[in-house]
Amino acid sequence: MKKHALSILLFCIMALPGGAQVCQTQGEMIYAVSVNAAGYPEITWEPYMPAIPEINGTVVYQYLGGGACSNYIGEVGLGVGTFTHAAAPVPLTGALTYTVAVRTITEPMPLTRQHAYSFLQAAYDSCTYAVALQWTPYEGWDGTVAYQVYGSRQGDPPALRASGITATSYTVADVPDNVFYDIHIVALHPSDTAITSASNIVTVETKTTQRPTSMTVSSIEYADAAVALQFAIDSATRLSTFHLTRSSRPDDGYAPVHTFSDKSLTTYIDAPVEARYYYRLTAENHCRMEAARGSILQNIPMTMEASGGAWLLAWYPGTVAGVPYPAVAAYTLKRLQPQPATLLSHVNDTIYTDAIDLSNAELTSCYRVEGAFANGTSATEVCATYRPQMEMPDAIDPKSRLTNPSTGRQRNQFGPIVYAHPDSYRYHLEIYTRNGDLVASIEKQDTDSPLDKSWTGLNRNGAPVQEGVYLYNVTVTYAGGHSETHTGAVTVVYE
Repeated sequence: MKKHALSILLFCIMALPGGAQVCQTQGEMIYAVSVNAAGYPEITWEPYMPAIPEINGTVVYQYLGGGACSNYIGEVGLGVGTFTHAAAPVPLTGALTYTVAVRTITEPMPLTRQHAYSFLQAAYDSCTYAVALQWTPYEGWDGTVAYQVYGSRQGDPPALRASGITATSYTVADVPDNVFYDIHIVALHPSDTAITSASNIVTVETKTTQRPTSMTVSSIEYADAAVALQFAIDSATRLSTFHLTRSSRPDDGYAPVHTFSDKSLTTYIDAPVEARYYYRLTAENHCRMEAARGSILQNIPMTMEASGGAWLLAWYPGTVAGVPYPAVAAYTLKRLQPQPATLLSHVNDTIYTDAIDLSNAELTSCYRVEGAFANGTSATEVCATYRPQMEMPDAIDPKSRLTNPSTGRQRNQFGPIVYAHPDSYRYHLEIYTRNGDLVASIEKQDTDSPLDKSWTGLNRNGAPVQEGVYLYNVTVTYAGGHSETHTGAVTVVYE
């Protein structure tokens, strides 16, 4: 920039040997114009060293435009690159424009490009707890200017609230109650972000009804399709309308499920609930607008299904982009029934398989999963009564003695696989040809082993049957007297 500006000055000297001041601008010399902490405009440029003997300082003007062109406000000697316009009105009422010229031994040279800082105005909205900002664009730089917004309680260090703004307006949301709040913006040079320009500081007084500093859903108990919630609201708040809201997503879509005015209320039961929900409290102000939001806590639905003589348990934490939300270190899974209560798992898994005591007919089992989140605990309890289950193989190899480890049957044993204690059920099994001829009839009584009462591929005369498809009919009667009948086909193969 030094070489560029110096070339322009040489051009000016050659073009105007008399050094007369003119209204048109000649090049770029000013870096930036800012408003300093005291509220006065401050002009910054690259100071000139005496490379040309005739140059002996810099003259600063307030640019007025029109016929007046400019107004002399001061000058500095060689090597000085800043000037503070201490005679400017404070507080400022608008943006002021400045230009400078180098002084020769006899008189100033032509004025350089005009620069004006951004002038900021702000308005506080007590309904939305937000400050609406508007400012004049920075003048003097070529290219798109980006702005940063700073805001903080008066007396605190400035805090960056937004950056990369190319418009000349912005809304600072969620401003604290009943404070003096200082806001200013900073313009960034389009090609060199080390060159900046600060606006004037605007102070707004946020006289509003005291919002709650905390609204926390601290506990969720989910059982029998109902969510029992415990929560707390900051007792110092002067707001009087509160909503308990829920959503199927953690980040959006919250709708009220209960509205109340008693800030000492601490419990609520939401029912019926058959899906995962996220809960949080909100407060409403005198404008009937949302004034504050509390922390989020979710219920943890858990499914419980019987399969293969075991309970398959699965619970479902919320996720955002595949990551559990809210974050939880571990889940605790307990078996509550049958007694005694037993801790089964304390890990970050979300599935568990628990074997069923098949000797206990019509068994009722209950489980509880609990997650400890950052702001509270969420727990779910589920119960189910086990009903014996039955499966039928689809093939038999009368010559094979291989054993299926999951059923205990050999491949040459065909019969119902019942997930119950052998003494708690009986069955009647019949095998037919596809023409309807009876091949075999087998009875299992309560005390018989199902492995001893299986069809092994023999007909009623004790001879092996031919390969092919056979039909079956089986009726199982359980200890409680309940019966179920199944029909189907089984393939006989000799491998």
